[in-house]
Amino acid sequence: MSCRICGNELRGLQREACSRSCRIKLDGIKRRESGRLRKANMTAERYARKKAAVKADAAKRRAEGRHRITWGCVTCGQDFSVKLYSRAGYWCSNTCRADWIRLPVETTVTFHANTCAVCETSFITPHIPHKFCSPRCKHKAKPTGQWITPRTRMALYERDGWTCHLCNKPVPKDLEYSPDNYEPLYPSLDHIVPRSHGGTDNPSNLRLAHTQCNSERRDSPVSLAC
Repeated sequence: MSCRICGNELRGLQREACSRSCRIKLDGIKRRESGRLRKANMTAERYARKKAAVKADAAKRRAEGRHRITWGCVTCGQDFSVKLYSRAGYWCSNTCRADWIRLPVETTVTFHANTCAVCETSFITPHIPHKFCSPRCKHKAKPTGQWITPRTRMALYERDGWTCHLCNKPVPKDLEYSPDNYEPLYPSLDHIVPRSHGGTDNPSNLRLAHTQCNSERRDSPVSLAC
């Protein structure tokens, strides 16, 4: 297969055009043939007159020298001209563009000394809230699985006598947890001092409570009755 514009041989995934310029020309031809370049209320004769006027105006601009614009190179300061509405950059040549890229850039990054929250190793980081020296320590600090074992949970339930510490009502022992059905009387562990206020998961800070009582209390430091 060959290109429909220049006739060059097509390669790879090319189907109709061999380059970007040929693709643009081919798309223009297709749009002109289908009538998509003119408005719905514009006839073919009126569109032809419009195209002729545009070409005449472009020829006039080229004759008067108004089809180009002058820029100043940001690297060497030399003036150079490019076509109007061109996508040319701010350099007069690729050499000036390469010199601009190689110019030294002043760094404004400030490094801070910090201590890892897991292994307590001193390290330097450009991030102020950075708490870990490596991804391995960050992974170790991330909680995985259950935050308390079922054996410890049942021991705390027995310690509190299966009584909600918020409403002082008994908690059923025969309820089974189900993620599909919400049971407000299901047993749960409530933090006396909430985690958001600095509370820990120590058993001395945990008390038995109904699921509904626990959710209604939220992170309030004061125990609310159901």
